[in-house]
Order: sequence, then structure tokens, then C-alpha cells
Amino acid sequence: MTPAATSFGVTEAGKRLVVDATVRSGDGALVVLLHGLGCGRASFDSAFHSPRLRGLALCAIDLPGHGSSTSLGGDSTIDRYAQVVAAIIDRLAPPRIHLVCHSLGGAVGLLVAAGRTDLASFVSIEGNLVPDDCDLASRHTAGQSRDAFVGTGFASFVEDLRRSPRVDHRAWAAWYARCDPAAVHAAARSLVDWSDGGTLCEMFLALPTRSYVHGSASDIAHLAPVLAGQEVRSIPGSGHFPMVDNPAALWRAVRALVETGGDVRPAEATPTG
Repeated sequence: MTPAATSFGVTEAGKRLVVDATVRSGDGALVVLLHGLGCGRASFDSAFHSPRLRGLALCAIDLPGHGSSTSLGGDSTIDRYAQVVAAIIDRLAPPRIHLVCHSLGGAVGLLVAAGRTDLASFVSIEGNLVPDDCDLASRHTAGQSRDAFVGTGFASFVEDLRRSPRVDHRAWAAWYARCDPAAVHAAARSLVDWSDGGTLCEMFLALPTRSYVHGSASDIAHLAPVLAGQEVRSIPGSGHFPMVDNPAALWRAVRALVETGGDVRPAEATPTG
């Protein structure tokens, strides 16, 4: 079950795309990993090395305009990303899927999940649900004109991340620098529109098996009304990027959560997390 770099040909918005992914075969349901804005499938590299996820089928996708996937440029929207992801899932044809989604990927994943009969569980890792979830970067990006962001805003943000004392932000800088600025700008605008619209929250709460994961350092007070009574896991010693700050604890939590959705064999006891 060695991970393999895989390319998928997908047509979206009248454009033929090459969408790259890392895929690992495994038992039962497929765990689909969807990354955040300005990130890429590389943000989930630790998942493929985690003892807790051993034996699980995994697929981490570079959304268009991120990582090494072809860009949709100014046509990059949450719903188009969802169409691309759905096409790849259909191509892989797993018996069931678990969607594990970070940040912007949470919004994409909610659109993917809508109406699917093969969804076993949905895990949101600080995925967008409400307007305040756009405060880290997407609202600031969306507030700039396309020309301003592509011309200077993109490079300026990458440089700020590179100079950050935070390890997770420096990792983000490396992923961000590989993205298409026009795609990031368009996707940010779409993400803000979806987050402000209120439907993401409704879609999340309508899912039969759902959970929310956050870094212990992240302020999620604004989500208290939404998450009341929901399955919520806090990852110690981490912020918005628990896959960087504390991957062992994150994947331990994710394994437990996807097991509740079925189609996943319970993990064997593992001393190293």
C-alpha cells in the first residue's frame, strides 16, 4: 500500500484539467483529504506516514490552481472545485467515502457530500462554516482587486508567511508559493460568498455523521451555537494547521472519528500515535 502520485484528466468550466493526487489503496472506504486555500495535497503528507491511518485507503487531491494541478484561473470557485473532486471520487469508485477536509476544503467537501449516498462520515478540520471563518486570510484576499492581488498581494503574503516565527505559517508559505495567484484570489472570493451565505452551516448540520476538529490554540468561540451538541475534538499544541503542529494527535482523532462512520476496521493499539 505504497502511496502513488496519480493524475486525473477532468473537464470543468470548458477546460481540460490535469488534477494531481496522492492515492494509497487500502481496506474498505476511501478517506478523501481536501486541503485549504493556498495549500495543497502536500499539507496531508503526514497522513500517509501516520501509524494510526495504516491500512486505510487515502486520496489527497491538489485542487485546481494548487500544488501541481492545472488552474481554472479566475473561474476557480468552491462549486467547481467540488465538481472536480466528485469526478475523481467517481473515477476511483470506492464503496464508501470519508471526507476529511481542512479550511476551504471544508466548504468544498460539504458541496461534494450533498446528496451522495456513499458518504460514511465527514470530518471538518477548521473548515469554513460561518462568516468569521474567513478572517484568517480569505476575506483579506477577496477584498483586494484581482490585479492588485496578482500583482503584489500574493507575493507579499508569501513573504510574510516565510518570515513568520510559526512553523505552520512557514509550511503554508511553501504550499502557497506553488499556487496560481489568480486561482487563489477567485477561490477566496467564492469562499467568502459561500461562508457569508449561511448554507455551509446548514449543510454541515444536515449530515448524518459529522464532526469538527480544531487546534487548541484556535479561537472557535464564534462557532459555539453551531457546534453545541456536536462531536468536537481539540488537538493539543496546535493552531489552524494541526497536521503540521501535532500530526500524531490529529490523525489519532481522525481515525477514531472515521471509525464511527463505519467501513473502517478499528485501529490496532499503536504506542507512537
